[in-house]
Amino acid sequence: MLLDIIDWWLARMVEIGVLLRLLPIYRERLLISLEASSTLGEVTEIRIERQRGRRRCQLGVFPLTQKIKKLKVFRRSYDKIVLSFNSDVLIRHVTMPLIAESGLENFLKHEMDRLTPFLAEDVMWHWRLIERNRTRGLLDGELIILPRISVKSILDKLAEVGLRPLAIEVQSMSGRKYEVPLIRPDPTQLRRKRLHSLISIFCCILIIVVGAVTPALLRWRQLEALNANIEMLRPKMDTVINLKKRIETMEGVGATMIASRSHAADALRALFIVTEDLPDEIYLTQYAYNQGRLNIEGRSSVAATRILTSFTADRRLTEASFTAPVTHDDDGKELFAVQARLSR
Repeated sequence: MLLDIIDWWLARMVEIGVLLRLLPIYRERLLISLEASSTLGEVTEIRIERQRGRRRCQLGVFPLTQKIKKLKVFRRSYDKIVLSFNSDVLIRHVTMPLIAESGLENFLKHEMDRLTPFLAEDVMWHWRLIERNRTRGLLDGELIILPRISVKSILDKLAEVGLRPLAIEVQSMSGRKYEVPLIRPDPTQLRRKRLHSLISIFCCILIIVVGAVTPALLRWRQLEALNANIEMLRPKMDTVINLKKRIETMEGVGATMIASRSHAADALRALFIVTEDLPDEIYLTQYAYNQGRLNIEGRSSVAATRILTSFTADRRLTEASFTAPVTHDDDGKELFAVQARLSR
């Protein structure tokens, strides 16, 4: 059972790993940057880095030749290849009606010549939202503009060796980095990508919740089955318990009967010994036997010491002694009280 749960959990973890690749923070992209000694007109070497989320891993510096596409680094599939270098970038603060957000792409294309000294087809641009003020009905943001002519030569050089970046990463004077797409994405495709990301996130959360809850549910089901079996066996258990109590009661009664029989036998044995050991000139006024101890009192026409001598000589009796001094009555007979223990 435990091995089945482990196999199931490992399979779910693999599914989570596949789905995480769809999330933006886990997507891998390849960054291509120019060496410091290079210029936009003459590029001979490029630096290649692999980025996942905020983590970057430098892969090395390579000569820009036709063989670069045969490198092992390009055998993997990446979500995006991005060109990163320092270039002049124009940043404009733009305020527009909130209603324009639904058609932001078309709105900025039509307003590009008014907001900038360029036409929309001559620039690459990126929009960054700063504030959405629903009270005033306005949308504040930054428009990042990069003229195509400033990067045309390097893009042509990369295209000659088979490298076609999908975006350019630029850095403003404040140090903030922006990713400007070379080709404007289709709004419908953007909505689909966002939907896919949301579905991926939901699936990851669902798998994690199921993975955490399933072992508890399985344990709960096993416990319920165990309780059901206990309830099914309870009548038989009660019968066994009652039978055990009856046996214990019978054993107690049997032990009592055995003890009573043993006590009666000892009492008869003690009476037989006393009758056998006492002389005929003696008669008893009191006879008592309790838990192996014999106590007798009586009158004797002969010396009472004969009684003690007779009891002491009998191996069936031990600890024979007088319990009171010997006295005489009016007829001159001795009054005695003797005790002894019946030996086992």
